[in-house]
Amino acid sequence: MYYLLSSRSIDIAAPAEAVFAYAANLENFPNWFPGALSIQAMDSAEVDEIGKTYSEIVALPFGRRVKVTIRVEEAERPVHIAT
Repeated sequence: MYYLLSSRSIDIAAPAEAVFAYAANLENFPNWFPGALSIQAMDSAEVDEIGKTYSEIVALPFGRRVKVTIRVEEAERPVHIAT
């Protein structure tokens, strides 16, 4: 079971496919999500391929950092991606 942790809609003057390609590539995540310090792909799978994995370093309170593994669980190009 998956839980929606956040949702937001905005208008972007770009094709949906281009926006999805940027947002679905989680290596871009630190560019727009606070607390994500770095993310690296762990395989060569496509960004919207089920099972694609990433290694992420996340900032926590009190200066702590933790390494987590993220796995793509669902994807429907160019509509949504779920990890």
